[in-house]
Amino acid sequence: MHLVGTHLVCDALRTREACFVSHAGMPRVRRHRQTIATGLTLALLAARDEGAARGGLAVTYGRPFVLGAMRLELFPSGHCVGGAGLVATIGDARVVYAGTAGAGGVGASLLAKPGETRAGDALVIDCALAHPRFRFPAADDVQRELIDWIAATLGAGMTPILLCDPLARGLDLVKLLGARCLLRLARPLHDLARHAKANGVDLPSAHRLDGAPSATDVVVWPLAARDAKAITRVRRARFALVDALALDPVATGALRVDAAFPWSSRAGWDDLLAWVRASGARSVYALDSSGDELARALAPDGVTVRPLGPPRQLGLFPA
Repeated sequence: MHLVGTHLVCDALRTREACFVSHAGMPRVRRHRQTIATGLTLALLAARDEGAARGGLAVTYGRPFVLGAMRLELFPSGHCVGGAGLVATIGDARVVYAGTAGAGGVGASLLAKPGETRAGDALVIDCALAHPRFRFPAADDVQRELIDWIAATLGAGMTPILLCDPLARGLDLVKLLGARCLLRLARPLHDLARHAKANGVDLPSAHRLDGAPSATDVVVWPLAARDAKAITRVRRARFALVDALALDPVATGALRVDAAFPWSSRAGWDDLLAWVRASGARSVYALDSSGDELARALAPDGVTVRPLGPPRQLGLFPA
C-alpha cells in the first residue's frame, strides 16, 4: 500500500524509498532505503537476510515519531512476535494500516503482545478470513485438543507432524509443547526460534530435524513445505494442520491431513467486524480479499469496503 503524496509504502514487494514492514514473515522483503519496523522484526529480518534490515529504523510500540510531514505510530498487531500496525497522520487525515491483525480472545497467541486497535478515517486490513465460516473456538480449547491428539498419536506408535506458519504459529507451538514433548523443527523454523530466543523471546529449547524422527518425536513443519521429501518419507506419520484454514474443508483436503486444529494467528470474521467498528473508519480497504462479505455486513453502519490490490493506491487527500 502506497500513501499517495508521500514516500511511505507498507509491506512493499519492490525496493522503496521508505517502507513499513509489519512482520518478519512477509515474503520477499527487499532492501529498502529505509525500513520501518519494530526492533524484533528488524532483528529477525536481518537473521534471514543481513541486507533486508539495512537502514532499518527500529520503532517502539506506542511512541509517535515524525517522518517528513507525517506523524507515525506503531502498535501491536497481535499476529506474531514483533508484529505491528501503523497509524499515519498528515494534517487532518488519519490512515490506519492494520495489515494482518491478530486473532482476538484469551490465549490467541502465547508470545505476541496483545493486539490493539486504533481510530482512523480509513482502515487498511487483511480480509483473507472475512467470511462467517471463520469463527474460531477459544484458543485454550484448541490447544488442549491438540495436546490430546499428539498423545494419542504417539501412543499409537506414530509420528505427529504439525503443519503451520513458522512465525505466527510455529513459535507458539514451540512455547506450548517444548516442555511437554521432544520437538523436532524444520531448519527454517529452528533458525527462527534460535534468533527469536536470542532477541528476548521466551522459548524453550528445541532441536532441528536431521534425518528420521524417533518414536517419541513431535515434528513442527512449515505449511508451505507439506510435500518436502524430509517428511513425506517419514514412516507411520500422521499430519495435523494448525491454522485458520482448519475451518476450510477444501484446504484440509488439499493438504491431506489427518486432523485439523483451528488455532488462528489472524483475525477471523468476528475479530474483523470488531476491529472495523472500534476504528470508527468509514472507509475500509480490504487486503487479500474482495471484501464483499464484510461490505454487506457493514453497510448498515455506513461503512464502505473496497478491495486494495496492485492497481489501486490510497490517497490521503481528495483529487
